[in-house]
Amino acid sequence: MYHYYEVLFCFGNSYSLRILNDCNTNLSYYYPGNNDHYALPEGMDKESEESKSFLAGSQSFKVLDLEVYALQ
Repeated sequence: MYHYYEVLFCFGNSYSLRILNDCNTNLSYYYPGNNDHYALPEGMDKESEESKSFLAGSQSFKVLDLEVYALQ
């Protein structure tokens, strides 16, 4: 997980999933070609159009709800 200027947080070594600041109004992004942490269903090509909508419904999206959990 990473955090940097204008990005609320990123997941993945290659920023596979980026949630931007003000994610309810700014578009966030999912990059399946950089996917090294999220397993696609068996047989789904990471470069396919189908893979771009796998996690969030499309490659770019707005966040409606965000939940944060702490483990103790």
